[in-house]
Amino acid sequence: MASTEKTTALKGKGLEAGSAALVVESHLPQPLEDDAIASELTKLKILIKNHVQSYYHLSAVDASQIAADTRTIEAALPGTALTPSRLAQFIANPTSRYAALRLAIAWVVISNVDVMSPPETTLLPPAVAKCVETMTGMEGNEEARMAFLSKWCSITSTLMKPTYSRNPFSSSDPRNHNIAKAVDALEALLRPYASDRVSISERRTNLEEIVRRGASFAFLLFSQPSFFTFEWEEQNGTEAGSLVVFPAMLQVADEAAVPLARPRVFGDMEVVRRLA
Repeated sequence: MASTEKTTALKGKGLEAGSAALVVESHLPQPLEDDAIASELTKLKILIKNHVQSYYHLSAVDASQIAADTRTIEAALPGTALTPSRLAQFIANPTSRYAALRLAIAWVVISNVDVMSPPETTLLPPAVAKCVETMTGMEGNEEARMAFLSKWCSITSTLMKPTYSRNPFSSSDPRNHNIAKAVDALEALLRPYASDRVSISERRTNLEEIVRRGASFAFLLFSQPSFFTFEWEEQNGTEAGSLVVFPAMLQVADEAAVPLARPRVFGDMEVVRRLA
């Protein structure tokens, strides 16, 4: 009886029974072209490279700076392939400094664009990360879980898009808190190497723009039905004296959320080699 009443109510509103799913599908935007996604990733990589080359010096620093950087890296860059002390050595060395600073900025941004990134550091709206954190259903069926999550991301991002596109990063934007935290974490590491040729405010503003670009890229990926991952290590291991300064971006599930047997490369890994 209840089912009949619901069907009648839907028909009374001009909807045929079962058509809600069709309405949803018809209003979801088409996935972005591959080139559009790859282009946004490339822009982010170029912004980071230009920032490092424009705002930091290559002068020698005191050996004690390595210990200070090691502590900062432990707090700001958890999970990097390099040990904090090794990365600190790369930063202290003028020959490898630019590459190491690029790695640091890219890590803080890219590691927080994924829908699974922690609520306390994510560059997505924190409410999204908090919601995903509670989604423990279908853990025994990964294919079904990915399909559900893909559809949820598409629907949720469509409903949220006006909020984050009409006036992005306004004073009320909930992403601002984590963006500021990311910038502060990077500042603690970058400040000792800042060039005195430019003002502190100009450099920080440019850094903030990079992190905001990362937040925009995070929302772009969130809106896609596909799934992506970022690869920070070469298949055969990165040779000594080299650094992965920007990860490869791989599509691991297609637009129907079906896992790909062979991931598709959307952006190549950038490795700086033969550093001292």
